[in-house]
Amino acid sequence: MSDTDETMSVFDKYVSDNSLLSAETIDPIEEYLNADACIFWDMGSYPIPNGVDPCLVVEKIKSELADIGCPVDVSIHAYGNNVSDGELLSAAAGIKFDLLPEGDKDAGIYSMLVDMFQWALKSFSSSTRNLIVLSKNMDNPDVRKHFASLWRWECGLILSPTWVPEVLMEETAHNVFDQNKRKADTLADSDHPSKTRKVTTEYISSSAAPNIFLGNSAETMSRLFPIPTTAREMCRETLVLWVIEDENLPAVTEFWSKHDEITYALLKEGYRGKVRIQGYVVNPKLPKRYFRAAYGDHGITIYLNPEEGDESIRYNRMLLHLLYWAHMMESQSNLVVLSRNQNFGQGTKFDRVRETLEELSIKVAVLNPDKSR
Repeated sequence: MSDTDETMSVFDKYVSDNSLLSAETIDPIEEYLNADACIFWDMGSYPIPNGVDPCLVVEKIKSELADIGCPVDVSIHAYGNNVSDGELLSAAAGIKFDLLPEGDKDAGIYSMLVDMFQWALKSFSSSTRNLIVLSKNMDNPDVRKHFASLWRWECGLILSPTWVPEVLMEETAHNVFDQNKRKADTLADSDHPSKTRKVTTEYISSSAAPNIFLGNSAETMSRLFPIPTTAREMCRETLVLWVIEDENLPAVTEFWSKHDEITYALLKEGYRGKVRIQGYVVNPKLPKRYFRAAYGDHGITIYLNPEEGDESIRYNRMLLHLLYWAHMMESQSNLVVLSRNQNFGQGTKFDRVRETLEELSIKVAVLNPDKSR
C-alpha cells in the first residue's frame, strides 16, 4: 500500500471514490427550483450598507432569491467578526449569528464549512435543497473541493460572486431601497418586518463552546453508550478515533491496548459490532512515510491534517473529517474520541458536530486514553 493510501483523509477518499478530482466540475449556480435553501452569509465580505434597515435587507435577500427560483423556505446563517455585526441583525427574524474565528484569512470559511456540512447532513432526507454562500474567501483549492463534495451530496450550489443580492452590492444597494423608499416610509409600525415576525436571532460564539471533555470520562459515567434495546443496536459498529494534538505519538502497542480495552467495555455493555481504531494527527510534524512505517505496516490507519492553516483551520478540518465519516456510514454507529487534551472541544464547534452526529443516530463518547477503564 502506498504512503498516500495510508495517510489519505476521509475527504480525499470520498473524492477519489467518486471520481471528483477538481472543483471545476461545479456549476457555481446549479440550483434546484422550489427547494428549501440556506444562506451562509459572511457579513465581512458583504456587509449591510450604511444607513439601510437590516430587517428590510433580509426581506429583500429572500425576495431576490425567490426571483431566481428559490421561493420556498429560506433560512439564514450569518457570520461576522464582532458582536456589533450580530447586533445589526438583532431585529431580524429567524437568523443565526456566529462569530468567525480570528487568524488566517481562510479560518472563517473553514468555520462556515463545518456548519454547511452539518446542514447538508441534517437535510439529507430532502431530495433537493439549495446551499447559498456569500463570501469572498472561497478561492482556496481545498475549500473548492469541499464545495464539490457538497455538490456530490446533491446540494444545489449558488456561490458568490456568480450571484450576490443587489441589496448587498455597494454600487446598487441604495438604489434598490431608493426605488422602494416610499413604500418603506408608509409602512405602519405593525407592518414592519421586525414587528410582524417573531425575533429568534441566535447568537453562537465559536469561542464560547463548553468544555465537554469530562462529561464522558471513566470517573463520571458508568457506561460508554446507552443500553442497546434491539438486535440492530447491539450490532452497531464502533470507530475509535485517537486525536493526536502534539508530538507525543502513541506507540502501536498503545493503540491496540486501547482497542482491546474499549472492545471489552462494549461487550460488557451488550455491543457485538466490529470495533476499529484509527488515529488523526491534528498538526503533523513528521513526513507521511514515517506514519506508513510506524503505523500502517501494523494495521493502523493514521489520517494527517494538511500542514497549511492555523490552529482553527486544522481543528475545523478534523470536524469535517468526522462529518465525511458520518456521511459514509451506512448504518447506525458508535464513535469514541480519544484525546489527552483536557480541554478537548473547548472553543471549537465540536459540541455542535457531536449533536449533529447524535441526531443521525451516531452515539459519541469522549475519553482520555490515560484515564479510560
